[in-house]
Formats: sequence, C-alpha cells, structure tokens
Amino acid sequence: MLGAGYAIPIESRNAREGGHGDLTLALMPVEQGGLYWPVDAENRAVLGDVMRPPIAPNSVARILVMHLLEYSAQPDELLRILWQLLVPGGRLLLVVPNRRGLWAHWGKTPFSTGTPYTYHTVRSLLLDADFTIREIGSALYIPPSSHPLWLRIWPLVEWLGSVFLPRSGGALVIEAEKQIYAAIGERATKSVATNWRRAEVAMQRNSQVLPLD
Repeated sequence: MLGAGYAIPIESRNAREGGHGDLTLALMPVEQGGLYWPVDAENRAVLGDVMRPPIAPNSVARILVMHLLEYSAQPDELLRILWQLLVPGGRLLLVVPNRRGLWAHWGKTPFSTGTPYTYHTVRSLLLDADFTIREIGSALYIPPSSHPLWLRIWPLVEWLGSVFLPRSGGALVIEAEKQIYAAIGERATKSVATNWRRAEVAMQRNSQVLPLD
C-alpha cells in the first residue's frame, strides 16, 4: 500500500487495526515536506517528487491519495502516473475537498486550501486517466469542532448525511480500479470511432459530383 500526499493518519490507523503496516509506504511531496514515520519503528516515509516517484510501475496494490490532488498543477498527469504504479486490478482511494461541502469554505480546515473539486470534475479526471470508478461518496458533513455536543452528535450527522446528501460532505471519497482490458477497450473504441468519422468524411468528399463545363 502506498500513501501519497499526507495520508499518514489513515495509514497509521490501518496499521493499528491489523492492516499490513509493514508493507505500507508513505510518499510525501517535496513541496509539503516530510517527517519520520512511524515514530516507533523503522522509517517508511519517503520525501520525493510525486510526478517522478521512486517506485517501479505495476508494483503497488493499493494507493491512498490524500491532501495531494488539490495542490497539483497537473492533476490529470498525476492520476496517469498513479495508474502506472498500480498492478492490474489495483485500487486507488482518492480523498479530495468537495466544492459543495462546508470544509472547503469554513475558516482554516484541512480541506480549506488548494483546489476543491466537484463530483463531475474528479470523475472526469479519473476516467480520462483510464480508471474504472467503483464507488463515490463523501464524508465530514459538519465543520470541525471540539465542542462536546458536536462530538456526541457527529456519528448521527455523518450517517444522516451519507443517506440523504451522499455527495455533499466536506470531502469526496472515491474508489477506482486499474482495469487493463477496460482501458484498452475504451481507447480502441475511441480509435475506431475516430477512423470511422474520417472514412465517412472522405466518402462524402469523393461522392461530390463536379459540375460539367
């Protein structure tokens, strides 16, 4: 599993809950800075260029992207690079600020900086990068607060939001898959359609009757 951006909080929780912590790597962008992780074991955090990751193609089963896409100047190219890192059938879990949610517009929150995305925009980016979208949802329906009342009703609000406003939370959460055959088939379909249109135009030109003198 690879965490790209700042995904350490989720990676740490995954390790505590019995995930494959020893097989997890954190790739932290040079622009954001890095830190030693985990603090109580051998370091597995790498500070590097996410556009030229020091990881072999087709070698990662899962990629978690958090606090990264919204800061990228080339989000389309970044997703294509991540697609190349995944093994066939590998999964991408993408967390981005939701333009329709409160967290992107409410003071200083973890998702109030960078470029927020709409559902349609991030879906289009993933499809253009040849990902097959499996599931799209959202989370964080109420602004961050340490007030006891907020902490008490938070689970209920999250549940109600996921049921009645599934795409209006503060963060969009998208799971996508690298399907080799789907990607090749889509490109082949586009190629056939393009060639057919070219042939149709050529036939129309050749069928034009020139006027007699």
